[in-house]
Amino acid sequence: MDPLAEKFYSVNPYNYTDNNPVNNIDPDGMETYYGDEARAYFTRLQSMAINNEDDKKKKKRNSGKNDPGKSYIKGIIGGLDNTWQGITGQFTLGGMAKGLANTVTFGAISSADMLMNGYTLINNIPNYDVDDYAYGAGFVTEKAAEYFVLKKALGKVDNALNFNLNEGWGVFEGKGLKVGNYKVDALYRNPRSQGGTILSIKQQKTGGNMLRWDFGNAHSPATGKIYHSTFRFNVNGNTYGTTGQAPVGAPFIFWKYKQK
Repeated sequence: MDPLAEKFYSVNPYNYTDNNPVNNIDPDGMETYYGDEARAYFTRLQSMAINNEDDKKKKKRNSGKNDPGKSYIKGIIGGLDNTWQGITGQFTLGGMAKGLANTVTFGAISSADMLMNGYTLINNIPNYDVDDYAYGAGFVTEKAAEYFVLKKALGKVDNALNFNLNEGWGVFEGKGLKVGNYKVDALYRNPRSQGGTILSIKQQKTGGNMLRWDFGNAHSPATGKIYHSTFRFNVNGNTYGTTGQAPVGAPFIFWKYKQK
C-alpha cells in the first residue's frame, strides 16, 4: 500500500503512477512524477546511473593499479583454474561431445577455438593496462611450469615403461623393497632381451611363494606371448605353478596349475 495514500486520497492506493506508467514515473514508490517533470527526473536518474557505472569501472581499473605483483599471482591462480576446468570438463556430456567432434574433425574445432581466442586477445590489446599484462605474465608462467613438469613426468613414465628407469634397475634401483620376508621389484630391465620384469614379488626362501609378470621376446617361446607370468603358490600343503613361464592371466586361475 502507498505510504502516502492520504496525500492522494482521490486515487486507489494500490495502483502505480495513477494508472499511467507510459507518461508518469514513480521511482521510489513515494510520489508520482508527471509529464515533463517525469522526463526530467528520468533523465537525472539515467545520468546518475551512468556516472555510478563509470565510477565502478574506474574503481575496478584502479583497484589493481600499482600492484602488478598481486595481478601476477592472480594470473598463476587463473592458469591453474584453467587447467582444472579443462580436466573436469572432459567428464561432462558437453566435454565428451566436443572431444568426439574434435576427433572426427581432426582437431579443427580446437584449432578454431585457438584462433578465436587469439583474435580476441589481440583485438583487446589497446584496452590492457599494466595489471592485465602482469596477470597474463602469471598465466603464461603457470602454463610454462605445467609444460616442464608434465614433460619431466612423462619422461619418467616413458623411461619406466621402457625399463630404463634408474639405468635399468627399476623402481627400487636393484635393491628391491623388503616387506617381511618378501622382496618386491618393479620395472627392471632384462639384459637378455628388449623387455624386462613388470612386477616381481618373491619370498626369500627356497621353494617359497613367488609372482612375476614379464615383458619381452626372451620368454615368448614358452607361452607364445610377449607378456607372460611366472608364479608359485604354496597353499594348504599344495603347490600351484612353477618357475616356468605361463600365460599372463594364469596367476588368477592358479588352481588349474596344481603340481602333481
